[in-house]
Amino acid sequence: MNLTDLLDEIGFWTIVQSPRDIRLVFISKLLRSFSYGGVNFMLALYLKTVGFDPSSIGIFISVGMLGDLLKTSYLGFYMDHYGRQKMMFRCYLGMMATNFVFLLTTYKPALWVAVFCGIFSVGGLEISIFRPCEQTIIAQLGQISARSDYFTWYALTGNLLTALGSGFNGALIWALQNKFQWSDLQAYKSVFFVMILLTLLMLATCRQYSQEIELVKEEIERPKTADSEFEIDEPKPTTTFQLMQSPRFVRILQVVILYFIDALCKSIVIDSWIAYYIVQRFQTDTKTVGNIFLFTRCVSAVMSLVGNVCCKRYGPIKTMLFTHFPCSVFVCLIPFAPNLWVMLIFLVFRSTFSSMDMGSKFVFLSAITENHERSAALALQNSLRTFGQVIAPIATGIMTNHDSQWLSFVISAVARVIFYEGGILLLFWKDRHSIGL
Repeated sequence: MNLTDLLDEIGFWTIVQSPRDIRLVFISKLLRSFSYGGVNFMLALYLKTVGFDPSSIGIFISVGMLGDLLKTSYLGFYMDHYGRQKMMFRCYLGMMATNFVFLLTTYKPALWVAVFCGIFSVGGLEISIFRPCEQTIIAQLGQISARSDYFTWYALTGNLLTALGSGFNGALIWALQNKFQWSDLQAYKSVFFVMILLTLLMLATCRQYSQEIELVKEEIERPKTADSEFEIDEPKPTTTFQLMQSPRFVRILQVVILYFIDALCKSIVIDSWIAYYIVQRFQTDTKTVGNIFLFTRCVSAVMSLVGNVCCKRYGPIKTMLFTHFPCSVFVCLIPFAPNLWVMLIFLVFRSTFSSMDMGSKFVFLSAITENHERSAALALQNSLRTFGQVIAPIATGIMTNHDSQWLSFVISAVARVIFYEGGILLLFWKDRHSIGL
């Protein structure tokens, strides 16, 4: 296999030759993921510096997730009616305003209000309607045969730029602390300033979308009255309530619930809590932590390409199953690492498998929905995933407050194997040769 064939196999040419609006989606994803990279490892440490105890940190993260769940549920269900471009633009304005609050004050009530009412990535996770909106645009404008490429590279660019953001912000914080003698609090706040600058670029990118990203109204002819021979019926975008009446709703709901379980298990050990665990156990500095996440995220990004190849050859169901189990095993081993180097090995192997199923998930859900249902299905999936992320950090905070954070890794891994992977086997293994191939 020569280089051209290899690039074709991993979907590189698909991205290069993609429509303009899809390229803009990727630019927005790059900027957003880089900005999340700073919060990715810093938030728990920042909140500890402000005066939060571990239980309060867990509740704070969950409150942010809950606010995002409520906003995403409302906005996502109506984004096709309101307009995808307008919705994303206003959400970016909300993101900028929230970061200004975190930059300008450490007054705890203001932080609580901002994290609940604003648009802010607690733990470096994807927020608001950006992901379901962008996934809908990709599914609408991209060829069906190329969806695996698009969604895999969407996940890859997110992981890679989050890694670079973690490395950059970790080095920035370290430099401000050690070279310019800034306090920990001042250095951590620099991350919010970087996010504000990046949000300006996101706003500029969002303004460049064309009308092609909005819902396509497919015209259907049906007999009319005496005034004309036919009338045109334009299907309207499906809301969640209308989705419940779809003959595909039971299958969609099964997939969404499984993704909810996966998100719940993952959120028990989000990167903010992993960074907190590393710092507390091994007394490492922010630069080291940032470099750890830079390296592991880059590994994860590269391996998502391998996952894309697996999805094309073996289908999304097999790919999801065969990559989840080893990932769960290494998550379970993390707290038993005797030193930082062994933990790094476990984190690298975890990252090797953690993103190999990202493209498969999107392909799977897209394959069982129609165009007019996809926005509602993705919004429902995004809302339930966020609900899982609401619950998990509270549990992790309680365990951390009782010096048992190690237990969160074990619970996350075991529950994921039993409920998520077991659910896929039980419900969809029989369809492994027909869905998404």
